Amino acid sequence: MSKCFYDCGIAIGGYSITKSPLFADRFERIKRDIPRELEELKAAVGSDNEKQLRTIARLEKITAEGLTMLNSARVAIDDNFMQ
Repeated sequence: MSKCFYDCGIAIGGYSITKSPLFADRFERIKRDIPRELEELKAAVGSDNEKQLRTIARLEKITAEGLTMLNSARVAIDDNFMQ
């Protein structure tokens, strides 16, 4: 998941500089992968391990916050580009 967030950051940075649809498409594709990665991780965690379940709960919160920030960055770039 951290690689997905990293790659998403690189893509949004490239999009910010170039406004290229290639970077925008890559950003959106990777962003859609992040929740799937989290679901795969959740599926791999046993329901009998409280520590892992707490870690997953924290990751869900962090992931939601990260996706919100990525969406905000995209909106800010697009808004700035349109002005």
